[in-house]
Amino acid sequence: MKTDIRKIWDDLIMKSNTDLVEERLADLLDLRCFVGYIGITGKRLFRLALDPALSIEPNYIKQFKGVDIQMIPSTSCNYFTIILLDSDLTDVFVLFIEDLIDSLTNAANELDALNKISVRISYWKRLFAKASGSLLTFEAQRGLFGELFFIQTLLETGSNQKSTISAWKGASGANQDFAFDKSAVEVKTTKGNLPTIQISNEYQLDYREWQNLYMLLVSVTETSTGSKTLFSTINEVRKKLESDPEVMNEFKLKLEAIGVYEDDYDQYDEISYNIRSLKFYHIQEGFPMITTEQLSTESISNVKYQIDLKSCKEFIIPEDQVLSSLD
Repeated sequence: MKTDIRKIWDDLIMKSNTDLVEERLADLLDLRCFVGYIGITGKRLFRLALDPALSIEPNYIKQFKGVDIQMIPSTSCNYFTIILLDSDLTDVFVLFIEDLIDSLTNAANELDALNKISVRISYWKRLFAKASGSLLTFEAQRGLFGELFFIQTLLETGSNQKSTISAWKGASGANQDFAFDKSAVEVKTTKGNLPTIQISNEYQLDYREWQNLYMLLVSVTETSTGSKTLFSTINEVRKKLESDPEVMNEFKLKLEAIGVYEDDYDQYDEISYNIRSLKFYHIQEGFPMITTEQLSTESISNVKYQIDLKSCKEFIIPEDQVLSSLD
C-alpha cells in the first residue's frame, strides 16, 4: 500500500509544538528516510540520513522555487534535507515527495539513493517553477531571446561590453529596448508568418527623441530539438562578459529585474529558436506610427496598435549601417 504522505504530515501537525516532529518511512526500511514538520516555522520537510563519510556532490545542495535543500550534520549522521519554503506549493510538494519515495524503493545504498533523488529534483524543479508562476511566459521568453541575440551581435562586432549592457533597457520598462547616447533600438521578435508587430505605446516609435531610432525585427521558428535556446543564449552572453565581473553582475541583475534568476536559467532550455530572418527598419518621417503629436487630446494615452510591415520595405536599412551609427 502506498504511503499517504499528506496524512503523515496532517498527523505530525496535530502532534507538533515548536520543535521538529517526524516519522520514519516504513516503505524504505533499507534507508533512514523521514517526513517531518517544524512547528515553530510551519515547514514541512523530507530527510535522508547519510553516513558522515559519504562524499556529497556540491550540486546536490541547491535551492529552487519554493524549496530549499540542505545538508544538516548531527552527532551520528548527516541529514540530506528537503524543506518546503512556500506553503502555497504544498500540493506540489506532496506529489514531489511521493515521487521521491517511489524512486527510492529499489535504491541499492545511500549513494544510489542520492543519485536517484538528484534525477527527480531535476524534473520537479521545473514543475515547481511553473506552479509558482515564476517562469516567463512563452511570449516573454521569445522577446528576451531577441534582445539577447542583439546583445550577442553587438559584442561579436566589437562593441564595448560595459556600454552594451548599460544600453540594454529592456528590464527597466523604457520605451525602447536599447538606448545609446543619441540612438535607440527597439527589438521585436515574432514567430508569425505574417510580418505584423505589436506596438506597446505612443512613445515606442517616437523618433523625434533620437538622432536615429531603429527597429530590429527578429523572425524565428520554435522547435523542441535545436540547441539555440534561451538558456544557451544566456550562457553565451555570460561567457563573453566573464572577463569583467562588474559587467557580468550588471547583466545578472538586469535578468533578475525581468524575472529570470540564476537558479532558473536551465528552466529555459525547452524551446529552441531558429532565426529565419533579421531586418532593421529606420524609424523616421513616413513610417506608419502613432505618436503623442498625432493624438488629438492629452486624455488619450497608452495607445497599443499593430503595424503590417509588408508596406514598410522602403525603411529597411543594412545591419552594418545601423551598428556603425550606434554611439
